[in-house]
Amino acid sequence: MPSIRESSLRGAMEAARLHRELGIQPKVGGLTRQIDVVKAIHTLDVPLLFRPLHGLLGAYVTYPRSGILVTTERPRSVQRLTAAHELGHHYLNHTGSLDSPSTILDRSTLLSGRGQLIEIEADSFASEFLMPVWLLRTHVMLHKWQALDLANPIVVYQLSLRLGVSYQAACVALTQHRLIAHAVQSNLLEVQPKLIKQRILGKTKLKDWHADVWLLDSGDWNGDIYAGSEDVFVFNLNERTASGYLWNTADLDRSGFVTLANIYEASTSLPPKRIGGSTTRQFVVQSIAAQNGTVRLKHARPWESSAKGRDEIVFGFSLSHIESGLSRFEKQQLLKAA
Repeated sequence: MPSIRESSLRGAMEAARLHRELGIQPKVGGLTRQIDVVKAIHTLDVPLLFRPLHGLLGAYVTYPRSGILVTTERPRSVQRLTAAHELGHHYLNHTGSLDSPSTILDRSTLLSGRGQLIEIEADSFASEFLMPVWLLRTHVMLHKWQALDLANPIVVYQLSLRLGVSYQAACVALTQHRLIAHAVQSNLLEVQPKLIKQRILGKTKLKDWHADVWLLDSGDWNGDIYAGSEDVFVFNLNERTASGYLWNTADLDRSGFVTLANIYEASTSLPPKRIGGSTTRQFVVQSIAAQNGTVRLKHARPWESSAKGRDEIVFGFSLSHIESGLSRFEKQQLLKAA
């Protein structure tokens, strides 16, 4: 019988194998910076349904044919991890499995020896499939984070959002890939995501703290952001107000975003990762609905031609509800076929 370590290694190796089979790595890092597990499941021709599953996060069934069920009662990050876990069962040729939070979210139970080896394999597969070390390093490079930054709960929380996983899962993945020490992971896990959100927003309050809070920076420009329809986005930008340059945020309004806060703060030095200027402007926005689109912001003098902007920010966005029924990807495929 294989050991826990051998089962964990097998799961990770098979996830890497599937990445190669599907050609995932070359497709991630440009516009798309998140691994689409639902698309992978569809590519392998495995039926996938999102249904209320009381007491379960997901299930893998093999009769009358192989298929995957994922709960509708958890956030998108948990849905993605669960789908990857069930995909692991399928790709690893496991028998059927009914998966509760203890077999997907509680890694300590699995690694203590109380979990079944097939669950350890599927858990390792899911982590490696969604959070391979090359993707972690891609985001670290894009956002100009340093090694010490990965001990900062805000940075790790922001990393988890870009990966489309929970804060806890990102902490574990960073440790597995030896990007942080176990002691750092323990310190990170002591901080609850709600407290991190509050630190980012400062005086701005949310009606529902279940929404995620994105702290956008230059690493997000010219890429696509995949987020929840109720998520909140924070921009910290510098304006050269003395020269008449202001950020034109009208495109956000036209794209269906509402402003929750618009704060100006004089600055005497140039903060890192902020576009140059003497006044820091923070604005916090939230979409009014689930939607896809592109936003273009310009730093320009209002009285001059829009073509003379000093700086420009462009990014795509896909804001969606929790998956239910057929996946959005499959619904889109059916519409195209029709």
